[in-house]
Amino acid sequence: MKSTKYISVIVFTMVLSNLLTSCNKEQDYSSITYKNYLRYEIERSGSFLLTVAEGTNEGEYKSGAIATFQAKIAEADLIFEKATSSQEDIDLAYENILKAGEAFYDLMVPFKSEYESLINYAVFTVGYVTEGTLEGNSKPGNKAVLQSVIDNSKNILNRSDLTQKMIDTDWPVLMNAIYFFDNNIIGKANVFVGNNSFESPGFNTSDFAEVPGWMLFGKVETWAPKIQIYKGGTSALPMESVPDGEFVARIGSYTQGIYQNLPERIHPGVKYTLNFKAAILENYEDAFLKQYKVVILSRLIVFENEPGDYRFMSVIDQSYDTLGINPGGFIEIKRDIDIPASSEHLEKNLAIEFLVRHSFDATKPIWAECYVALDNIKLYRKQN
Repeated sequence: MKSTKYISVIVFTMVLSNLLTSCNKEQDYSSITYKNYLRYEIERSGSFLLTVAEGTNEGEYKSGAIATFQAKIAEADLIFEKATSSQEDIDLAYENILKAGEAFYDLMVPFKSEYESLINYAVFTVGYVTEGTLEGNSKPGNKAVLQSVIDNSKNILNRSDLTQKMIDTDWPVLMNAIYFFDNNIIGKANVFVGNNSFESPGFNTSDFAEVPGWMLFGKVETWAPKIQIYKGGTSALPMESVPDGEFVARIGSYTQGIYQNLPERIHPGVKYTLNFKAAILENYEDAFLKQYKVVILSRLIVFENEPGDYRFMSVIDQSYDTLGINPGGFIEIKRDIDIPASSEHLEKNLAIEFLVRHSFDATKPIWAECYVALDNIKLYRKQN
């Protein structure tokens, strides 16, 4: 009996010993190298190089930069393919290719013009707002704070060794300084709209491209009358009723609309208020002697590419407002637009756009002419 128990103990001990030995072997990773992450970085870097070019334009890379980076990628690839490469060799190769990528980025011709545009917006912001205690004023001392940040950004812009990394680091600092400044304006801020009452030189032209601030957009048929500044004439609208100044914008249902790309860069967590006045000047019958209501479309938009390039345009907000049928005096149109803190359009330039039709249903066009006067266009911003 004792003998049987003794043998059982020996067998159990041997099994346990073998099990422990087996576990220890399974946990011994010293002979294994991990290198898939190196392969990923080699392929990612190589694919990236296929998308870039050398040159002197912004976003291009200095001469020789691509070849230098390719050489570092090739060195890392040799380490990856070498069967005797240790984990230390692989880790070092990975670190070297990351460093080579950073060095390559510093050889890019920086987007200096875009950075300069932001600085100019900051300069405009300081100059456009007055310090004081009234609504729309900046709290005393805030202009000096923003000016200090602007001065630092100007010094960075003028560095002979300027890199995109320097711009990337300073951009949010300057942008946040602008946000802080604007968010501390008392009450609501008056966002700059150039020539918002159409009183600036150019009122006597039919080409809005010559009217400061405003531009034409869209297609116009050759027989359609061009857009023009309206003054006097035989319209049912008495000029003494013009809300602000002597002149108004006159847009028609067969003509192009007008837009203005603003200096304003979209702020997070704010409420914009668009305010303008409109009046029907003329509203003609169609071929069947029927009159239709006049509708004005006003939009806040963002040009994702160049200002006026409607192929790459996003609508932030739009409103279709009915002005009625018969010509008459001006009516005020006002609405609020909330911008969330996480909007995809933050920091992009805001634009205003106006268009007049009897119907905006492209499948059911109404062939009748109408003309509308626009005046006193204002945009306000207030922190939510």
